[in-house]
Amino acid sequence: MRSAKKIILIVMFFSAAVGPVCWSRTDHTLSGRELLRVRREINRRSERPAPQSTRADRTTGTSRRTGHRNHPTAKDLLDKYAQTQDKLQSFIIKSRASVESMISSRSRKPDRSITESEFRFDGERMCLRGVGPTLITATGRPIAEGAYSNYTCDGSNYYRFVRKGGYKRGVVRVYYYKDPQRLRERASDIIDILYTGCEVMGYFYGDNWGDGKRVDSVLRKAKSISVRDRTEFVGRSQCYVIDAVSKRGRYTIWIDPEHGYNIAKAEVVRGPRENDLVWGEFYKGRGKLCYASVQNVRFKRIGGVWVPVEAYIERRSEMTSGSVNYRNVHYKRTEVILNPDHEALKSFVPDDIPPGTEVKLVEWLVEYPPDRDGGPDLEFEDAWEFRWQPKAKFLVDDSCRLVRNDTNKHMLPIVKVLGVENLVEDFQPEPSLSKAEGNHIVLCFWDMRQEQSQLLLLTLRNRQQALAQKGVLLISVEASGAQTDEIRSWARKNELTFPVGAFYGRFERFLSAHRDLNDNKKKLILSNLVTDLQTVWTIEKLPWLMLTDPEHVVTAEGFGLEELDEKIKETTDAER
Repeated sequence: MRSAKKIILIVMFFSAAVGPVCWSRTDHTLSGRELLRVRREINRRSERPAPQSTRADRTTGTSRRTGHRNHPTAKDLLDKYAQTQDKLQSFIIKSRASVESMISSRSRKPDRSITESEFRFDGERMCLRGVGPTLITATGRPIAEGAYSNYTCDGSNYYRFVRKGGYKRGVVRVYYYKDPQRLRERASDIIDILYTGCEVMGYFYGDNWGDGKRVDSVLRKAKSISVRDRTEFVGRSQCYVIDAVSKRGRYTIWIDPEHGYNIAKAEVVRGPRENDLVWGEFYKGRGKLCYASVQNVRFKRIGGVWVPVEAYIERRSEMTSGSVNYRNVHYKRTEVILNPDHEALKSFVPDDIPPGTEVKLVEWLVEYPPDRDGGPDLEFEDAWEFRWQPKAKFLVDDSCRLVRNDTNKHMLPIVKVLGVENLVEDFQPEPSLSKAEGNHIVLCFWDMRQEQSQLLLLTLRNRQQALAQKGVLLISVEASGAQTDEIRSWARKNELTFPVGAFYGRFERFLSAHRDLNDNKKKLILSNLVTDLQTVWTIEKLPWLMLTDPEHVVTAEGFGLEELDEKIKETTDAER
């Protein structure tokens, strides 16, 4: 037996002595003696016991150094990762994402699509524009045109414009937040949820619920975190591996020191057993698994900074209902510009939204007093329609009141439009408004019990014919809550021939659905409703005059009767 072992050792030595060996990624060959010397050194090092990281080390975000002198802690790696990311705070990135996705509860075949986008960011403001998803066949042939979208946070406002594929018109949704922190949280959705390559930027599927938490911020608050004793190869790069457990799940992150300490690979697993948070909510009882991964990351050095330019991203979720949703993405950045001149490029100016586009005001709500009791909740869109008009002379502010368009200030080009149909439905002005189309409109809100209001209406009655010759139609709405029958009786007595409506008409509609209210409750609701209607119609006092152009865009409000001719002239001149 001993002689057989000797023979084997002699053969092995002879093979090592005569057979050249190549180091990976080099052309340098080693002789047999060199190979034996290296082998002895490896054996000598492997005999050293590696110290184990303690529980305290893991929970404080640090780990003990292993036998390798330069082995970093988790905190060291996260700091270096953050340093690289902080160099990428101003950019323009164009990208293309090829996506295969499926929701098993809806389809048994995966959908294939392409999304092309451009993302602009300066550290505070951001704009994401793109076309997609465009459905394609297995061979890459487009099936249907994708939607065009623009999601922008300009530092003061957050809005999104979407035009469905094949349509010429779209819709702008404008979100108004008085709290700057809420605006920033809402804007972070652009990266967290909407941007196909968010994982490459360190925002992982399931983390994104509007708090803007990049992965390094998440891991700094992990319940436990450690760095593996041995590095691992990802592609040709030797990477440090971080293992962490947080309230959001289990993270394994491969950090690549050769490419700016960027993430070369990542896996994030969330499940119900640990009651992990997914999109800010406990996953237990809702799903079985929420998984995200990034791999095959390719880097490119741009402006002295290593930037990830290509990756494969996987998202997968398994629900308790048995439904399985997955999304596999081949993400590729086609152009990266660091530190561009955003002001010169007008990066955050919405120049791609066509004039006249419909605008929806989201969360522009009427602020009710805390002791308010009863009545319908109203929004500004209960009174007005809104359009996108960049060259309009007057725009609306966050209270929907008119302000002059100042090109030196950042103002969203939103105008308010009198919806004549809504006016008829709510206040039943009589007679018919068939002549409203194509005419200027003077809208007069008044108080039937107020002498100043009565005098104004009688003066307008006397000027009705002269105004009609100028293409101006008169409409009046009693805005103090007087009963409809009383108003119409007064209008007939004073021979008013222009349309007369009343806020009380809206109250009557509310009562028709709430017949069980007592008299005291009715009075309270009527009082609340009148106040709310005056707010949404932006009435500051009674009487209150408004003027529109022939397209019914409001051009003046709150002016006196003596200014009417001047306001009509200004509006007519603006049309030219």
